[in-house]
Amino acid sequence: MVVGQFISLFGNSLQRFALSLLILDMTGSAAIFSFIIALTFLPQIFIAPFGGAIADRINKQKIMVFLDSFSGLFLLFFLLFLQTQSTPSLVSIGILMCVLSIIQSVYDPCVHAAIPAVTSQENLGSANSVVSVITSLTSLLGPIAAGFLYGLYGIKLVLIVNIVSFLASAIMELFLVIPQ
Repeated sequence: MVVGQFISLFGNSLQRFALSLLILDMTGSAAIFSFIIALTFLPQIFIAPFGGAIADRINKQKIMVFLDSFSGLFLLFFLLFLQTQSTPSLVSIGILMCVLSIIQSVYDPCVHAAIPAVTSQENLGSANSVVSVITSLTSLLGPIAAGFLYGLYGIKLVLIVNIVSFLASAIMELFLVIPQ
């Protein structure tokens, strides 16, 4: 679960930052950049409480596998869509970022709710710490890697890396055993 969480969060952080750079490159406007980034935080504010309720009621492993698979396939369709466009539209980028933000708002509570189910009571503090470190580490390393990858190769490679990360995470999550 920890490795899958790292891969998934790293890819998400990588892609979120690279898409932000793409928006800045396309518009040159800090105002538009800020507006789109703010839009991606709205789902987290409004949907996260429902994500917790979903995590408590539905099989966590199935949710995690479904959401990572869906994210990977959604990004694949977006990448294929980009192949037909000379330049992606701000609306399509905004929709992509919002959809992935909604998914993350459900995914994160599932991971946090799964920790007590797969960890003994005496190791619960350590397990929560590991997940927190992974979240912090990916929040730091994702933008650094995104800056290099986007700067050298462009958005398409970043999307491919993230597609692979989501699908690899989903495959690893297939082997999880999380008691209901």
